[in-house]
Amino acid sequence: MSLLPEGPEKSFLQLQYDLMLVHLIDLQMAENLAPLDQTDMADISAADLTNRDMILQGMTGLTDEQKKAMVNALSQMHLS
Repeated sequence: MSLLPEGPEKSFLQLQYDLMLVHLIDLQMAENLAPLDQTDMADISAADLTNRDMILQGMTGLTDEQKKAMVNALSQMHLS
């Protein structure tokens, strides 16, 4: 059972949640690997790209450009 509303709002909130989790995973990886060297940073970037690709694959009803634009716009919200 989900507490999220049905309809487009659910998809939008789920996308926000998924992107926030990706960001938190990146932060946790960085904290666990501190101090970071170039290899660690590359590993975190690779994991981030993999996670974002999984999110993009789960999005339906949008073009690839629209998906990327949504992910980029929502990613900026939790980075501020």
